[in-house]
Amino acid sequence: MPTRIVVFVFLFALCKISWGADAFNATAGVGAQTASIGFKTAEQAFDSLRQQNLSALVPAYTGVQVATVAIDFRGLALRTEYPIFDNPTLILNIPSLGISRTFIGATREESRILLRDFFRNGDILGRIMKELAKTSPVDPVAGNPNSLQSRMVAQTYERGFRRLVTEFGAQTADSGKAASERSRWLVAATGDIPGLGNGRGGTAPTSSASVGLGVAGYRQAGLSSNGVSIPFDYSLATERGRSLSLEGDFQYTDTQGAQTYGLNVGAAYRFGVNDRWYLVPSVNFGVTGSKDLGSLATMVSASLTSAARIYRHFDTTLWMGNSVNFSRALKTSIGDYSFDSKLQNVAFVNGLVLSTPLAAAGRNFWVEYSVTDTRYTGSELYNRRYDEVGVAIVRSSGRLGNESYLRAGLSYLNGSQSKGVRLNLHYAF
Repeated sequence: MPTRIVVFVFLFALCKISWGADAFNATAGVGAQTASIGFKTAEQAFDSLRQQNLSALVPAYTGVQVATVAIDFRGLALRTEYPIFDNPTLILNIPSLGISRTFIGATREESRILLRDFFRNGDILGRIMKELAKTSPVDPVAGNPNSLQSRMVAQTYERGFRRLVTEFGAQTADSGKAASERSRWLVAATGDIPGLGNGRGGTAPTSSASVGLGVAGYRQAGLSSNGVSIPFDYSLATERGRSLSLEGDFQYTDTQGAQTYGLNVGAAYRFGVNDRWYLVPSVNFGVTGSKDLGSLATMVSASLTSAARIYRHFDTTLWMGNSVNFSRALKTSIGDYSFDSKLQNVAFVNGLVLSTPLAAAGRNFWVEYSVTDTRYTGSELYNRRYDEVGVAIVRSSGRLGNESYLRAGLSYLNGSQSKGVRLNLHYAF
């Protein structure tokens, strides 16, 4: 186990290679002088309007000159301006939203504070959050692979389809001794695998649990987003082929030095239509927050996942997974800030998994090759499509009816505007 931890820490360190970009940028102009600077947090970006910070960036500014500060707020363009010499008037423009506001305090600093307080307006902030999901390559809520919405969709598909395929493989491997006592062609023809069938000779229902570790690194629009996730679940088999599970996933993301934390929890019920087709309805709730990126959101989702074995030849199987997932952001408040982006999307996930024995490593080893396509409809998102290809090596152990397995996988994701890799380790017992 220590060796595996070292390997994953090393891989995460590789993902965190600095690309020299920032999530926030400001370009200031005073007369003929202009200068640009990058920031890691939203607070630092808005603090660029302070006199001491603006003067440090553009020495010609002494607190009275006409000045402009254009802020790239992780993809959303904001323009602020002191348009009148020796006057506190401050103007904000957000062109993509058609927002223009004027703030007049007793001093320019007071005007800056009025601008800051303006963003506590729930309606305005909600519009900004919705626009960021569309324009920001690193929004914590939606639109990129490390966002809350994307992770909820991916985890639902992973739990409802991918894990079922791996469980099938584990039970196939652990039933090898029993299969050798029967004619091999009969097993292939009937597909009667204990524990996942429709009750014909299966084992008694049992409970199970699993925990995992995922490391992902993605890049979009010159910005890197690196995440760590710890998924977990507990399943109670109610009868053969049916189970009720409680699931969760802790998440941490580093975006160019800005930190984001998240959690999603849910429940799923799996049942077999027959011994080759399973359906998994589920509901989930997620929350994510980042002081650095200026974002907070909660989200709910409901999904239905289908897992169907469409081909089998001895121990080699081909599975098809299909999932439809409806998600919606909820109104969320903290302190004086209220976030209500009204994001609402339907995601369609379709994929195949080919599972085949890894003969060179022994009967209890096999390999899974996968392809997955994810597409979103509804609210506009920065990424509306992801394609992913992956490979995983699985080792099963235990006895028939009480199987455990360890799976290590690597996948490459290519989105409409994102690219990256994901490594995961999953242990079920």
